[in-house]
Amino acid sequence: MKRHAHLSIDCALVGIAAILAFAFRHLSTIDTIMRPGLGLYLIVSLALAVIVFSASRLSQRVWRYFSFLDIFRVVSVVGLVVLLAWSLTFLINRSDMIPRAVPILHWVIASGLLCGARAFARLVFAPERSKAFPMQGSDARSVLVVGTEDLAELYLRCVRRLGAGRVHVAGILDENTTMQGRVLSGVSVLGQPVGISDIVNAQAVHGVEIDRIIVATRFTELTEASREALRAFEKRSGQSLEFFEERLGFNFEPVAAQAQAAPYRTFEAPTRVIYPKVKRIIDIVGSAALIAILSPLIAMVWIMTLVDFGSPAYFWQVRPGRSGRPFRVLKFRTMRGAHDVQGNRIPDADRTSPVGEAFRNYRLDELPQLFNILKGDMSFIGPRPLLPVDQPTFMDLRLSVRPGLSGWAQINGGRDLPKEDKAALDAWYVNNMSFALDVEIVFRTIKFLISGEKPPEHKILFEARQCVRQMRSNGLGGTVANSAGS
Repeated sequence: MKRHAHLSIDCALVGIAAILAFAFRHLSTIDTIMRPGLGLYLIVSLALAVIVFSASRLSQRVWRYFSFLDIFRVVSVVGLVVLLAWSLTFLINRSDMIPRAVPILHWVIASGLLCGARAFARLVFAPERSKAFPMQGSDARSVLVVGTEDLAELYLRCVRRLGAGRVHVAGILDENTTMQGRVLSGVSVLGQPVGISDIVNAQAVHGVEIDRIIVATRFTELTEASREALRAFEKRSGQSLEFFEERLGFNFEPVAAQAQAAPYRTFEAPTRVIYPKVKRIIDIVGSAALIAILSPLIAMVWIMTLVDFGSPAYFWQVRPGRSGRPFRVLKFRTMRGAHDVQGNRIPDADRTSPVGEAFRNYRLDELPQLFNILKGDMSFIGPRPLLPVDQPTFMDLRLSVRPGLSGWAQINGGRDLPKEDKAALDAWYVNNMSFALDVEIVFRTIKFLISGEKPPEHKILFEARQCVRQMRSNGLGGTVANSAGS
């Protein structure tokens, strides 16, 4: 509920900023309201604000922790909204009724209003949470906390409630460099876990001797560098790492086993060095352009989804991305809720509708993935992102590149292919990735969207299976399914 309230406030401020931009340009409120170009520009700005703010999760960040580092993020996202709004109105009427100074004024005013709202929220809500943890008594123990997520905040609340005067939280460590210098519940973020030795030594200079290291995040979610630094400090200092999730009773396997476990093996794809970088530039430019051009279609699908299925209009699933790192893949909803008001399970056949079927047939439900591409979680072309349970046994190679909106497997049989053949086609693509191949996949994707999916050619499947067999013989890419190499 709070998330939707924040989004509503942000969108309202964007609308107010648009009106003020016109008013400053014409120096008359009455004249501003009567301007014919204001209505169109205002509607487009608000629609894009809803889409971009939701996709970037700008409104979901905790406002009471707003800091100087967040200003750049707010200014950038607002600038994208204004740029897309001006581009779209230019395509509609060449912006004849919108003075050139209006978008610049709109950007400056909207950025100021959104930053001001967050600063106000911090001033109002931060004082009661910003009281430092006093070190009372000679037996008080000083600790460092690893993590800044909900688990870390829960630990800090427990200390404030149960350990006041006995536990002094000297600081917080977090892998996100943008968090350094921020304050979480009155405790400063001092740096990253990889620099734990330097941080402990710096605290000692100030007379604070660190007694314990509390890991208030999942150890397996830390990078290998952070895990190695923490283990090395533990071995060198003789201080054991304490895992907050163990204290809560939610760790059902030894931490040592978790530390050694990785969700997926990393594998260096045998691709050219330059093209992946060029491909990322193409993804950024292409996704930004398509978001601007298709924003009316995105808004229309959004509204139709809200009318047919209700709120929210989109859903997300966490899927393994490049190197197995999880990310949220976005889609428009194509089915109604899974349970009725009594909590009974609704059969899938009763949850569908003609609107949802049309969205799936024409892949309109995947339009939000343009924002995944812009963010860097996905690419236009690559292996499709799959749920962990659906990952083929030969997965190391397909996870060595960003997942794609379309791919070699999708245009060569798609949904009709068995999992092993999809894995083989994905492996062949990664092994042969090039600009020319990506262009071919783009045009063939457009063709199959118009004419429908077709079974793959035997030659293409044979080459993919041969590729897998060859890589298996060379010991590359992990375990290969027998059926894929047969």
